[in-house]
Amino acid sequence: LRQNKQEAFNLEEIEPMLLQISEGLTYAEDSLIHGFLTPENVLVLPEGLCVTDIGLVTSLEAESRSRLLARSSTRARYVAPEIRGGQQGDARADVYSLGILLGEMATGQFLETPVDSLLEIKAELNPLVDVIYRKALEPSPAHRYASPSQMMADLSAVLHAGELASEEDSSTIVQ
Repeated sequence: LRQNKQEAFNLEEIEPMLLQISEGLTYAEDSLIHGFLTPENVLVLPEGLCVTDIGLVTSLEAESRSRLLARSSTRARYVAPEIRGGQQGDARADVYSLGILLGEMATGQFLETPVDSLLEIKAELNPLVDVIYRKALEPSPAHRYASPSQMMADLSAVLHAGELASEEDSSTIVQ
């Protein structure tokens, strides 16, 4: 609803929602990754958020996966490059999807393609949120957060302490 009105969520609203999604992904990642996390896969229930379709895309053969992504081109933007390229992926593929969700929630806009910086869209956004977004959307999985919970540790630290939880990310702040 907010995207239709181009209304952004504030960080205090984003953190608990992404935390619930992250916890669901982390629980499932003991055996499966999601691989195709989109807003449509997040159900709002009275007791909280529920992530659906975990493991669906990664359980498909490469050809079936390609057909699914082609049919869902508007949702394919949430899928990590390695999954779109036919690889299996790991928890870092879900980090990519969480990064897209973070960007859309923080700006109130659909991101047809990832932007270099969320600050281009919403200049008043905390620059550390932009650092988290950019790390989550690194093209190479090796440069992303290792897991959704690691990404959420940084987001929570920004909200509650005004700094990133991981020291290595501090040097990537855009001046």
